[in-house]
Amino acid sequence: MNLETMKSIAVRLDEQYRVHAARLSRRQPWFARFTLREQSGPKEFYVGSEAATDERILKWDHPMALAVAQAELGDAIILPRQFTDESRTLESRAEVDGEGGELSRIRLLLPEGEANFVRTEAGLVDVQRAAASRVIPKGLDDIIGQLTPAQYKLITAERGAPLIIQGRAGSGKTSVGLYRVAWLTHAPEGTDVVPVAPGRVLVLMFNKALQLYVRRLMGSVGLGSVRVDTYHGWALEQIKRGYRGELLIETERFPGYANASKLKKQLGILKVVEAFVARQTVQVSGWLDKKLVTYDPTGHWVGRFLGDEAPLVRRLIVLRGSALKARDACRSLDEKARLVEIHRVLSHAVERLIQYKEELFKLLTDRDLLALHLPNATPAELDDLIAYQTALQIGDREDRQPGARVAFDDLAILLRLMQLKNGGLPNRERDDEVNVYEHLLIDEAQDFGAVELSAILASVRSRAGVTIVGDINQKIVPEADFIGWDALAAELGAGGIAVARLEVPHRSTGPIMRLADQIVGDTSGAARPGPMPRLSMVSQARTVERVAERIREVYIDNPHAHIAVVCGSRKVVDETALALFGSLSGQDIPVRKGHNAEFTFAPGVTVTNLRQIKGLEFDAVLALEVEETRYPDNEQGRRWLYTLVTRAREVLHLFATEKPCALVRVAIESGLIELDSGADVPKADFTAEEYEPF
Repeated sequence: MNLETMKSIAVRLDEQYRVHAARLSRRQPWFARFTLREQSGPKEFYVGSEAATDERILKWDHPMALAVAQAELGDAIILPRQFTDESRTLESRAEVDGEGGELSRIRLLLPEGEANFVRTEAGLVDVQRAAASRVIPKGLDDIIGQLTPAQYKLITAERGAPLIIQGRAGSGKTSVGLYRVAWLTHAPEGTDVVPVAPGRVLVLMFNKALQLYVRRLMGSVGLGSVRVDTYHGWALEQIKRGYRGELLIETERFPGYANASKLKKQLGILKVVEAFVARQTVQVSGWLDKKLVTYDPTGHWVGRFLGDEAPLVRRLIVLRGSALKARDACRSLDEKARLVEIHRVLSHAVERLIQYKEELFKLLTDRDLLALHLPNATPAELDDLIAYQTALQIGDREDRQPGARVAFDDLAILLRLMQLKNGGLPNRERDDEVNVYEHLLIDEAQDFGAVELSAILASVRSRAGVTIVGDINQKIVPEADFIGWDALAAELGAGGIAVARLEVPHRSTGPIMRLADQIVGDTSGAARPGPMPRLSMVSQARTVERVAERIREVYIDNPHAHIAVVCGSRKVVDETALALFGSLSGQDIPVRKGHNAEFTFAPGVTVTNLRQIKGLEFDAVLALEVEETRYPDNEQGRRWLYTLVTRAREVLHLFATEKPCALVRVAIESGLIELDSGADVPKADFTAEEYEPF
């Protein structure tokens, strides 16, 4: 089949897409079409985010759609018995991107071969003839139309088992994780599978920008009630939900901070928490024995406490409730009076056991307890931890009682303390209520420390209800002591389950991925063409001017581009954003800063830093300060640079005012980066007459 015939098929697809968009009032009615050869002849079906039976549009998680997504042309399509026993063969498939009711990209897979088309000003054009064309990323709705059979296999993996996905940058691992959650929250047609309730799902993202982006897209796959948050945002809210007292995050680094922070991240700190709670259990038992002997000489209530294996606070709350019921049912005034006092004692025990912030101070300043479970800590390090925690929580308070302040490093410890004593996340408004999730998705897991991961994993009912995705090459938080993929699998109780790996990158062009892979020592495979990454040597005074010029060049090729200008610090972000706003004023190119909730996903220029763009993608990335101080030639420097490079879909332009970092210099020598030495090429200017028609 020649290219013109394939183009005519693409044009017909575009026409049908427009018809469906108008008829169903959907901007994106479907993202794939396939043809099955049945006994009665070929039949066409479409696949979308929502079903439309009359139009033969299947929802993406329909068994037939899932079977086709994992098949190759010519394969037999096997469906569950409740559908039909009729044999079918996959004859053709098309994957599309759509926007505004028309197609912007079409990939045709036919027995005769493959063809790709993109929309340009001239209409649908073969991608090889439209090298300068850009396909604008539109997010989650379109990503599913491009999922590979390997990705679909992970999405629909066994429901009753955890899933760990390690994926290269741009391989779609986050999308796979999100669509797996969507799949788990829907029951397959004709089965008795009980789906996970969306409101019982927690999705934790690395940063605020990615959280906002994902949360905005969740409604398109029926996950509007899923909790999407950053770790710190979620952890702080859960602690405040369960703690009856003021809680403030203090960011000042008091003396001893470095060693205190290091020790709080060690796995041994979890043993400290466990030992503290175990010691409390013994202390509570002895206290109850003394306090209740007057009202319970037979030891009935203490015996019930000792015989219960529930978490400490939980068993006291249940016991307190039983005492209240017994009091209300009692007819003897003397017995009723004794039960009133028993209830008071049990209530007081509960109140003493939910002073979590005060307990945090006690366990982090108990030298003997710390030394026992942190055997590798030196005496000086323990001194620093105790001094830091005292300065943080006590400060200059005259009563020497812990105040409202805690540190970010304390959140995981507080969460674990609350979980151990309650069997979940408590609610201060209703102490008989404990929250656990049915499914948990952790994105960018490599940037979570071991203590944080332990607290997060303890928030889900079963370790089987966990999906974890990440890439060790994109670990940008060096202080987070990630335990490793195999250890994480063992932590989930899934030592026999291999960590799945997604290899094929979909985001970036071949030249960008070849550079990225050299940085971390990976091997590049086939990828789509694109311009070479470029490095410009510029003076400090001319940096913004050269960046503005490059922005204008990108906009000539793609007037709808979203460009990230990546700076090394918040101060440089502020200065660069202000300068670019002035340089590009009057040119209809929006300029804004990207930080946490301020992040905007729209055409224009976002000036930001590396931490903010992790997990995101842009048409072009222009990175400032690509020098040794920012990207040193060590393991962490390679991960920072790899993460930076792989944010770019089409264009990557690096800028340095001093000698570029060694990693970039090696890439230049290897022919992976074009060097713009800074020589000025005169710009074409035009007289007033030259703006007139010829």
